Amino acid sequence: MRIDVRDVILGYERQVVAGPLTFSFDTCDTVGLLGKNGMGKTTLFRTLLRLIRPCSGSISIDGRDLDEYSAGRLAQVFSYVPQSDRSSMRQTVIDMVLMGRASHIPRFSSPRKEDYAVACGALERLGIQDLGKADYGQLSGGQRRMVLLARAMAQGSRMILMDEPASNLDYYNQKMLIDAIRSLTDGGSGVFMISHAPDHVLACCSRALLLEGGGTFSFGASHEVITKESLEKLYGVDVSVESGEGRGVSCAVHW
Repeated sequence: MRIDVRDVILGYERQVVAGPLTFSFDTCDTVGLLGKNGMGKTTLFRTLLRLIRPCSGSISIDGRDLDEYSAGRLAQVFSYVPQSDRSSMRQTVIDMVLMGRASHIPRFSSPRKEDYAVACGALERLGIQDLGKADYGQLSGGQRRMVLLARAMAQGSRMILMDEPASNLDYYNQKMLIDAIRSLTDGGSGVFMISHAPDHVLACCSRALLLEGGGTFSFGASHEVITKESLEKLYGVDVSVESGEGRGVSCAVHW
């Protein structure tokens, strides 16, 4: 499926946050979204999820306006993994993941065997099947992030929107998360993720969108968009970008 963003200005009521933006991507793409705080990254996600409307411009999916999609149909296109979840609800991990099946379960019905199978499959694919009966509220931040990703996978959408998925994670959990994203994309699912780590985007995203503010943005192949020059312009700091074999790319700030 093709998503076309045309002359979109992002904002809330009369407060413009970013834009106009014009770019296109497919739901099988892996896209990394970079930008300083307050540049409209989360606002773009909220607009794609139709939680807010753009101030102007249009967004279409395969030529059909976003507003023409029902909530259930849109849930088949996009799922969402929030930056954090501080839920104190006492529920098991498997029940948390089953919430992703809501758009597939008839109203007033309980999850079916196939829904449990999909939820268990998502946990197994991420290597966290042993957590199925655990209390979600007692998990670590890294474990919760993986469960939220499993919930998004269980939803069965074409593309998963991830808001700073690696924030507040230690190196081990960052590696686990990046490997999980690579597994998703290798399996044909699309990912659109907000990140403050350019090396994470270079490691697992084929395309990148840089929101620079003032209506300026860059969009294209990650290795062409994320450069020493573009990062220094974006963040206003001295940066080095080193490329190696395959996915061996690293970025470092000079303190």
